[in-house]
Amino acid sequence: MDRFAQLSVAAGLQAVEQSAIQITSINHDSIAIVVGSGIGGLTTLFEQTRILLENGPGKVSPFLVPMMISDMAAAQVSIRLGVTGLNLCTTSACSSSSDAIGVAYELLKRGDAQAALAGGS
Repeated sequence: MDRFAQLSVAAGLQAVEQSAIQITSINHDSIAIVVGSGIGGLTTLFEQTRILLENGPGKVSPFLVPMMISDMAAAQVSIRLGVTGLNLCTTSACSSSSDAIGVAYELLKRGDAQAALAGGS
């Protein structure tokens, strides 16, 4: 897991703990996760580029794309928390995190989610 996703998981766990929300089999599908990321897993990209240049394409991890895509942060938070509701990633450069908060607000306002965890990485 790329560092940006690890940090998202850590922040998500802290947010749930501090909010005192209980994620249960009754509400896990009504909680949304929205994480903004302007680029995604740069650490993975840099590591795999180095491997490509030093060892050739056959040594590049087959998990390169899944480890670096921007939505991996939201996906890993959902997996770790057991949340199966809406799972979204906003990618809008420097405003990705702010957009994630705005999207989460709209989901709550429209009733598409009963709770939402939003942020950025």
